[in-house]
Amino acid sequence: MNHEYEVIKKFERHGKQMVTVRIGNAAHVMSLEEWHKVYGRNHQDKWKTKVDWNRFRPRIEYNKKDVSKNGRDFMLTRQQNIFLAKKTFTELVFNTAYIEGCNVTFPQTQTIIDGAVVSGISVDDIQTVLNLRDGWKFVINSVDATLTLEYICKINEYVSRNESLEWGVLRKGTVGVGDFIPSIPIKENVLKEIERINGINSPIDRALEYFAYACKQQLFWDGNKRTSTMVASKILIENGEGILTIGKDNAEEFNITLNNWYLKNELQPLKDCLRKCIRTLEI
Repeated sequence: MNHEYEVIKKFERHGKQMVTVRIGNAAHVMSLEEWHKVYGRNHQDKWKTKVDWNRFRPRIEYNKKDVSKNGRDFMLTRQQNIFLAKKTFTELVFNTAYIEGCNVTFPQTQTIIDGAVVSGISVDDIQTVLNLRDGWKFVINSVDATLTLEYICKINEYVSRNESLEWGVLRKGTVGVGDFIPSIPIKENVLKEIERINGINSPIDRALEYFAYACKQQLFWDGNKRTSTMVASKILIENGEGILTIGKDNAEEFNITLNNWYLKNELQPLKDCLRKCIRTLEI
């Protein structure tokens, strides 16, 4: 193991002084307090210093990710996060369609997004991809908007257009997800939950809490996972925390943990899975 370190960045997060340290191709994000415990408060030599990792015990809420020589920690500026969303736009559409069982390949997804004709694809699947294209565009162009029920309904209006009984409004009847039958959402209760979630300090926790709540409540007639994915990503993007995109590698775990959340009220495994699905940018 390479025991030489390089301080990449000092920054403030949620009122706490933080530091990012590169070890080889890995970066550790820790509080300045922890840094002082490891290296001493008056330590001045910040380049190519030997590290005694036996003294360091990382706290669970701090992330570790691979970075390049000129890498940085996982936090992005809003502009960088929007760049990431635009750069991975086709992937976002494809992954969101995939978890809904949409039978299209990645190249076919790109072709549909571009507005070209694709043979052998059902009209319903084409409609789903086009709706996701428009929904993701709306989210990327409106990250500064306040998260309100009206905003959430607007996203559902995009993703469920011509695919459900009504789109862009709270459902008024009963639906079932396998053996799980959620109650009909009451607007006043939904508004209280949105207010509660908006009060969560950590953007990642806020995004995952919203996703879990909205999926289980089944706020809309259709497109709940798609809408929840986009709302969670809006929260992440505006705070430089990446994008939620659930791909093939995490699909099985996601489906299992989501079903257990519905039927067994097991929330933490779902959130742990979703954390693995947050994509960020390496620069």
